[in-house]
Amino acid sequence: MPVFCQDSGMVQTSDIAIAPKSGRMSLSGMNCPATTKVGDGDLWACDKASQATKLVQFQRTNGIKIGQDEKTLYLSESINKNWDITSIIYAFDLDSKVGEISNKCAFVDFGKLDKTAGADIDGIRFDAQ
Repeated sequence: MPVFCQDSGMVQTSDIAIAPKSGRMSLSGMNCPATTKVGDGDLWACDKASQATKLVQFQRTNGIKIGQDEKTLYLSESINKNWDITSIIYAFDLDSKVGEISNKCAFVDFGKLDKTAGADIDGIRFDAQ
């Protein structure tokens, strides 16, 4: 089976999200060291022609989701300091037609929400509500 989308600069791909209307795919990648740094996680977009575009680097990224209307992209980031974990899900405005993101904001900060920041995020899914 041929490879759909790749780039030698990608961190190990962890999760994918697909925008069915536009045919674009978004990928999160991660390294998992005891202490993370920017570059241990990344976010990429792949178009129908298999062209990969790096959107941004993070600390360790994992869960990724595209909203049903394809206008919002959600991405989890964990920040490790000797395995003390901070877990946040960010929301971005998504232009799924061109694969660009903007307006990063914290959607859920688990440390502030319910003090569960030390529970690592491993994938994300949402229901309709």
